Amino acid sequence: MRKLYLSIALLLITFIQSFSQIVTISNGNFLRVSDNTKLIVQNPSTNPIRKTGSSGGIRTISESGTVIVNVGNLTGNFTIPFVSSLGNTINFTYNITSAGSTGGKINFSTYETSDNNLPFPGGVLNVGFSGVDNSAKVIDRFWLIDVNGYSTKPKGSYTFTYDDNDLVGNTITEASLFLQRWNDIDGVWGDWLYSPLSDVTNNSIRIDIANFEDQYKVWTMVDQGTPLPIQIVSFNCDCYSNEIKWTTASETNNALFIIQGTNDGEDFSNLDTIPGAVNSNQLINYKVSILDWGYSYFRLQQKDFDGNYENGPIIAGCPKNSAFEPILYPNPNNGKFIISHNSTYTFEVFDLTGRQIWSETSNRTNFDLSNLSDGEYIVKMIKNENMKVFKIQKIN
Repeated sequence: MRKLYLSIALLLITFIQSFSQIVTISNGNFLRVSDNTKLIVQNPSTNPIRKTGSSGGIRTISESGTVIVNVGNLTGNFTIPFVSSLGNTINFTYNITSAGSTGGKINFSTYETSDNNLPFPGGVLNVGFSGVDNSAKVIDRFWLIDVNGYSTKPKGSYTFTYDDNDLVGNTITEASLFLQRWNDIDGVWGDWLYSPLSDVTNNSIRIDIANFEDQYKVWTMVDQGTPLPIQIVSFNCDCYSNEIKWTTASETNNALFIIQGTNDGEDFSNLDTIPGAVNSNQLINYKVSILDWGYSYFRLQQKDFDGNYENGPIIAGCPKNSAFEPILYPNPNNGKFIISHNSTYTFEVFDLTGRQIWSETSNRTNFDLSNLSDGEYIVKMIKNENMKVFKIQKIN
C-alpha cells in the first residue's frame, strides 16, 4: 500500500484516562495512539468522543493501540472518529439499540496493512485457504472491536468506514465489498449472516447485530467475488453417541460432504458421503455414526457442484476405536502448527544443533513458531516412557 503520513504535528498519547468528561477533538487536530497505548474514556454518556469540524481525529497505528470506552449498560451511538494515515476521516460507529449488562467496556482499534494484509491481528492465521493467497481481494485494513466484561452483551449495528487508499494495490470491485469476521473459536474466516448495507459514495458498510454473541473481534472487507473461505461453524466427535457432528452457518453451491478417516494425517480414506444443502443462509446441523470406524482422526471434505474440493480441519476420534498417534500439520508452513492428539504431553522444540528453544507440559493443540528463523526444527511429544518426534520446516 502506498502510504502518505501526516505532515502536521501529532499529539502522541502515552496514556489518557478521562473521568466523567466528554473528549472533544477540535477541527484539524489529530491524536495518535501508539503501540501498547490506551485512550480510556470512562464517561457515562452516549457518544463521549466528539469531533468538531470536518477534519482531525484519532489514529491507531496497530492493534495494540486502542480506544477503550466504558459503555456499560448504555444505548445510543458510540462513534470513534478514526483517521487514516492520509488524515481522512474513517469513523466507526456502534449504534447500541439493546443494552448490555453493567460493567462492560468495548476496545476499538483499526490499522492499515501492507498489500498482503500483514501484519495480521493476533490469532488470525491467513487471508486465504489451502495455500491460496486472497490478499489482492481483501482491503488493506483490519478493525478490532473487542466487546468484553459483559455477562450479557449489547446489540445494535456496526458501521465501518474505509479510506480509498485501503484499496490501492489490490484488484477489488468496490461495489462488491462486504464484511467478514475472524472466528477466533474455530480459527477460520466466517461469513456474515445478515445483509450488509453498503454505501460506496461514503466508503461505509453497516451491518445489524441480530444475535448478542455474533460480535467477533477481528473484521475486514473483501470482494464478494472472491470471499475469504466460509468455513464450518463446528466439527467435532461425540464419543458418547459415537457420532461426528458438524454445523454450517451458510452454504453456497454445496453439493456434498465427505467424511474421511486417517491414522497418520497423510493418507485419508473416504468413509461416508452426506448431501449438502446447496444454498443456505441459516444454521444446519449434520451428523453421522462412527461406531464401526477404526480410525484415530477424521476430516470433513466439502465438494461444490463445480467439482471443487475444500478440506476442513482434522479432529480426533474416540479412544476405543483405535490407538491414537499424534499428528502435526500443516508442514511446512509459516510457523503456526497444529497438533492433533487426545492427551497431555511434554512438548519440546529443538533446532538442528540440539539447542532447546521451547518446552511445555500441557494438552495444547497448536503452537506458534513464527518468531523463529526459517529452517528445520525438531518437535518432541513425551508422555511417560513414550515419545513422538516430528521434523518440521518453518518458512515464510
